[in-house]
Amino acid sequence: MDLRERSVHLARELKKNYAELTAVLIAMTRLKMFAKLGYPGVFAYCQQELELADAQCFYFQKVVQAALQVPKLEKAVTSGEISLSQARRIVPVIDKSNAQEWIEKAKELPQRELEKAVAAMNPKAAMFERLRPISADLQKLTMTLSHEVADLLRLAQELESQRTRKASSLEDTLKNLLTGYIQKNDPLKKAERAKPLDPSFPEESKRALPMPIKHAVVRRDQSRCTYVSAKGKRCDSRRWLELHHQIPLAKGGLTSERNLVTLCSSHHRHEHTTVRNRPPEGQHNAGFPGPN
Repeated sequence: MDLRERSVHLARELKKNYAELTAVLIAMTRLKMFAKLGYPGVFAYCQQELELADAQCFYFQKVVQAALQVPKLEKAVTSGEISLSQARRIVPVIDKSNAQEWIEKAKELPQRELEKAVAAMNPKAAMFERLRPISADLQKLTMTLSHEVADLLRLAQELESQRTRKASSLEDTLKNLLTGYIQKNDPLKKAERAKPLDPSFPEESKRALPMPIKHAVVRRDQSRCTYVSAKGKRCDSRRWLELHHQIPLAKGGLTSERNLVTLCSSHHRHEHTTVRNRPPEGQHNAGFPGPN
């Protein structure tokens, strides 16, 4: 086999592998396997377990989500009728009612023409957000802003320049805006400012969550999901966080620091749909680390 033939062969195998991997990821999503393995979803699994590039993880995540809603898209991608690249381009516009139309366009149109057709139907589809490193200490942010948001950013830049009595760059403006926002809204920052939990604070079998207990749990768990997989990997999700009663209130569990753990919504659902051996009061489930 010469080099040309080998390159063609490898390209075909690559497309086949993408189709098969998409099918596997769809099946794993249906079986809710990612939560059990310690990952909040497709993106984290592809990034950390499969060690794929962030762009590829994003493509798989978007296509899998759409395929679960549109059976014709799932069939087209997993059979190799259209590629993962073609599929992710039509995700912003495809639904059950127009699936066949967009699958045909994905097959027939050149990439640029397909992107134009998608953008014509959904202008936001052409809006990409990306944050990537360009040097050891610099990253490049690429995004599209509405006129409203752009005007707000310019106004903030002018106000920051007035406040500091020097010309404020967009980076300086964003840094100060974000620093102030995080100080005000980050649950961990709030918890760190709060007083330590008094050991005598009452614990009750009620759903209402007193702020001192909430702050104590946030400090202990560092505002991060505490689920630990069978391989000993802790979930790294810091979004969609919820507090979970290890021993349910209906079974005598208390709204206490030791009975509450932080879970992302994916692992919270997993915990409630999986039969687990409940630990005695005051002990943490094998799936969660105990308090420090």
